Amino acid sequence: MVVTYRYPVASLLPDGIRALVGLAFTGVPLATVPVALWFGIVLATGVVLFGVFGVLTVLRVRTRVRVDEDGIETCPGRRGRIRWRGLRHVKLRYFAVRRERERKRGEGGRRGWMQLVLKGDDGVVRIDSRLDGFDDVLRRTTAAASDLDLDPITRANFEAAGLSVAEAPAEEPFADGREREGGSRDG
Repeated sequence: MVVTYRYPVASLLPDGIRALVGLAFTGVPLATVPVALWFGIVLATGVVLFGVFGVLTVLRVRTRVRVDEDGIETCPGRRGRIRWRGLRHVKLRYFAVRRERERKRGEGGRRGWMQLVLKGDDGVVRIDSRLDGFDDVLRRTTAAASDLDLDPITRANFEAAGLSVAEAPAEEPFADGREREGGSRDG
């Protein structure tokens, strides 16, 4: 059974507003007021950065994440498809907003977001926690990642999300004490 998830427009609306405000504050003066060359370069850089941010926000609104027993896929844009059995690397990161970092731990709800990066034989899939169904994707990922060597931060973030990923067995060295080469799944 294929399940399709998407980013809710409401969760991306603040990003769209930031892009528009940034474009207005950098593009309007650049287009209407004569400015010094150095200031024009600064404003033009802002226009480009806010423009790219706006385009990426629109693409995220249009993104669909399809998950089934065989793998995970994102489309449109940079189309990524990973088969669960071809999963080679998983990274789960938590990004806190500044106010949260300044607060003491355990004093309230989280205001940050998580980003999941999956790398496999077929490509790369990146999604963040604003995706409807992000928790379901995390659950499926834990099942597929049970034989991978996850870094401690990723493992801790899965545990913070209430999920446990089984420890991958450590590779045994050769009889003469040398360690195995290759075979790294950190890709």
